[in-house]
Amino acid sequence: ITKLKEDVQHWPLESIMMQTVHPQLSHPVGMVRARAVHLMAAFIKHIEWSSPENFQKVTQAVIPLLRDEKLPVKIQTCVNLKQFVKHEFARPVVEPVVAEIIQEYFTIMKLIDNEGVVRTLRKMIKFYGDTLAQWAVQLCVMLVEHFTRLHQSILRRSTDFENDAEGED
Repeated sequence: ITKLKEDVQHWPLESIMMQTVHPQLSHPVGMVRARAVHLMAAFIKHIEWSSPENFQKVTQAVIPLLRDEKLPVKIQTCVNLKQFVKHEFARPVVEPVVAEIIQEYFTIMKLIDNEGVVRTLRKMIKFYGDTLAQWAVQLCVMLVEHFTRLHQSILRRSTDFENDAEGED
């Protein structure tokens, strides 16, 4: 993908993405959906969109993948959604559902500990902080719950490690 990014100025990227990659966002195989999200995110900033509607159509297809039944699709969507939400055409699509998106991030954070997910959550808060203000208390409560679970998990692992080390002596 890195090599391809160097040559993208000469390609009809919007057409390629809309005709080839966009349909794969609803492919029956989860890994195909995950790769489609990854490809869209990798090239999205290089596309000169002919209309906001095309960008918004792609974004509207990506957002529901946060609730996909396959964990790799959820993770890929979480990590790459930042490429979509920071685009100037994203606000009309993202703003009405930003609370649901944030809730999905917390659901996924309960399942896995992934720095990419946290980074994208920070981007969401940065770009949509004004919209999220009405949910600030709930957002803080969810963050505290997440970090408490994370802290307890680390303490458990540390205790298990110490117990294992003492048993070996």
